[in-house]
Amino acid sequence: MKEYFPGFYQPSEDDLQLIWNKCTFVLDSNVLLNLHRKSKQDREEILNIIENVSSRIWITFQAGLEYQRNQLAVKVHEEKRFNQSVDELTKIQSKTRQILYPFTSKMKGYGDEISKEYINQSETFFEGLIEELEKFTPIAIDEFDDPLLSLRIDSLFEGRVGEAPKNQEELKGIYEQASIRYENNIPPGYRDNRKINETYSYGGLIYEAKYSDALIWNQLLQYAKSEEQEYIIFVTDDLKSDWWYISNGKRIGPRPELVEEIKTEANVKGFHVYDSEQFIASIPEHLNSPFSKRLVNKLKLEKAERFLNEDKEKLAALIEAGTALEGHLKELCAVNGIHTTHTKSDGKTTHKKADTLNGELYKNNAYNQVFHKSITTWLGIRNEGAHGHEDKYSKVQVEQMIVGLRELFDKHPA
Repeated sequence: MKEYFPGFYQPSEDDLQLIWNKCTFVLDSNVLLNLHRKSKQDREEILNIIENVSSRIWITFQAGLEYQRNQLAVKVHEEKRFNQSVDELTKIQSKTRQILYPFTSKMKGYGDEISKEYINQSETFFEGLIEELEKFTPIAIDEFDDPLLSLRIDSLFEGRVGEAPKNQEELKGIYEQASIRYENNIPPGYRDNRKINETYSYGGLIYEAKYSDALIWNQLLQYAKSEEQEYIIFVTDDLKSDWWYISNGKRIGPRPELVEEIKTEANVKGFHVYDSEQFIASIPEHLNSPFSKRLVNKLKLEKAERFLNEDKEKLAALIEAGTALEGHLKELCAVNGIHTTHTKSDGKTTHKKADTLNGELYKNNAYNQVFHKSITTWLGIRNEGAHGHEDKYSKVQVEQMIVGLRELFDKHPA
């Protein structure tokens, strides 16, 4: 049946290796825009990985246009985010004063000196933290507003950008097809149909923002057909379900309709989709190139946050956070000389459960009791999600897990 329904079959390891060996890597605009959101160290690692395959990368004209249009907005957003952190801390400081006020105004002679001491300590804490943030914010903003990053990206894609639409009539035809696709939930892009009817102009043409994904897909199909591209990997950080085939909250590949369409319309033999984290994590397996496990775990947590805040997908966020946690535990075991496998009495080797690894790491003083207990809780939540018990954990618990994992990764790097 595979020849009739190719999109429903995940490629085998051999198939994937063939795709990686021969493909063109097509990057979405959000992958490049997200580089402007990352620290200098992280984006340097990602750019080095992209540069390792620079002779095989390409971007559609529409994705390139979106990158150019939105990179300034991303920088402004990051600047606002840092400034808002100071504002939010100032509000928390004020709220703390309000909460503690009754203890000094209504408890005269009943521990009011102790209350004043706590208030003074809280004031000192907040003032010190706000002062440090105010010092750090300009440095962080300068790091995000790095003109060398834009120049480096420009250089990477020199001569590797697709053709622009020829005229408004061509765009009109694509948009009319996209409208029919959206009405019938044909991927990609129909999840953007809820966007307001924003339009913008470039090169004398009028573009409709809600059809951007459909236009990217159309241009990718035309490129694959005209250039006789038999193998393509599309890298996107758009996590919406109109790009992804999702099973139990996990994105396992492109939508079946996309695989079928690109095979039928452009004779592409092998097509796969990755997000940035999946792409980077797959590099050593398929290209025998070094990569940073630290970076992969960090990208998993960033993805978990996007699932939680942008797409309201509690289970998907939990899966990413849980995978990052288990991966980090295994890496800590390697650092601490702890085996992650166990040989049974019959001679068979099995992988130890994450709970077992957590216990052995704690006994080996890899981290303290607080982290040990937190990890036990996080693994419990992860197991509830894996068994479909979404009523047994909350969005707040997943948020707290992500924050706690960041602290674990920072204090106990592998």
